[in-house]
Amino acid sequence: MTTHDPNQRYVYIGADATRDIRSRVKPLGTVLLLLSLITAALIVGLAAGLMSSAGMTAIFPLMLGGISVFFAFLTTLTLTMVGRTARADGWFNTVEVWQLRRMRIVFTSSILVLTLLAELLLAAVVATADRATPVPAFTYFLLLAVPVVLALVATRRGNRAVRTSE
Repeated sequence: MTTHDPNQRYVYIGADATRDIRSRVKPLGTVLLLLSLITAALIVGLAAGLMSSAGMTAIFPLMLGGISVFFAFLTTLTLTMVGRTARADGWFNTVEVWQLRRMRIVFTSSILVLTLLAELLLAAVVATADRATPVPAFTYFLLLAVPVVLALVATRRGNRAVRTSE
């Protein structure tokens, strides 16, 4: 087992190990990318219903939710990029893997904070709304959990795929 040395850019792990990393990371990353795009489309579609029933104050939780979906997209994109760090001849780029890992952790942390803020603001908007907004607001509450789950899965699987090859 090899430990991470910041001065060593490439580590030889074997062609089988690099093939294994690519086969585990690329399909999952592609599925998560598609799910993040579907979630973004659902948030945009739900925005009109929520804005018409809750008023213009609903724009802030919608913006925060949109930003969290964008960060979820970037998190899953970094997961698919992990496969590119493992070259076909068995060499593994450790510097890029660590950079991608840090990016996934920062994006995931940001998503957690943004989602919490969006849910708190949405609860305040629903509580102060003069019209009933239960269905769009409840749907949006559930939809805000999707970027969190996508980011946590991408971060966990990306770290695990690389850790088994070290």
